[in-house]
Amino acid sequence: MKKVLLYLIAIQPIVLCSCVGTVVKKLDLDSDTPIVEKLAVKNKEVYFVGMAHLAKQGFYDNTKKIIENLQTEGFVFYVESVKGLDPQNQINDTISLKKLRKLTNVDLGMKYSMSQNVLLQKIIKQYNLVDQPKYEILGVKNYKRVDYNVSQLVGFYEKKYSIIPLDSCDLKTGLGDKYNCKAAKFSQRQKFSNEIILEVRNNLIVDSILNSSDEKIVIIYGRKHLEGIRNGLINMKIKN
Repeated sequence: MKKVLLYLIAIQPIVLCSCVGTVVKKLDLDSDTPIVEKLAVKNKEVYFVGMAHLAKQGFYDNTKKIIENLQTEGFVFYVESVKGLDPQNQINDTISLKKLRKLTNVDLGMKYSMSQNVLLQKIIKQYNLVDQPKYEILGVKNYKRVDYNVSQLVGFYEKKYSIIPLDSCDLKTGLGDKYNCKAAKFSQRQKFSNEIILEVRNNLIVDSILNSSDEKIVIIYGRKHLEGIRNGLINMKIKN
């Protein structure tokens, strides 16, 4: 969904009036069926179930049926779950959350359906999109969180590139408040999206699959991660 919002921010001035259907089709927001793919992993049975953080209710109903079937077969679920505030370190993590907001326009203090993006709100109303339910509601019982927290993700970016500066507007605008501050540069947003949100987390998933003692695994992650995870497993197979 971070990729979705970045895309919407870029095209909103062009398509706000007339091309909602094109945007929905490109971003696959109208789908009722999740992507399910079996991944080639030696001595393990691994499936990928593509999740959407915002979709039609039918999408989540069908996802639940798939999950419940796999649950009865003894699979362990590895799930996406970026954590925000750490009760032990709230000041630093609040700063990290604001840096994430500047880089992605995603405020983890709000539901995706509450996004301030005008075009996305138009799409939500027209296509009756709802927020992703909790994993338990989707039928997931035996799961492990395989993800980084916000501070880690921001830290990966800043270690590789540079500190993300927050101006007075960023600092004064609370999480959950209307955000009208200047976004990070497009190049910064692209690097964070492609190299951190996707690539770094894909590597974590691949490592978790290969180094786990679990033999039956279901990855429940944003569908944009499928290609990177698939390629990562193939590359590891070639290396070994």
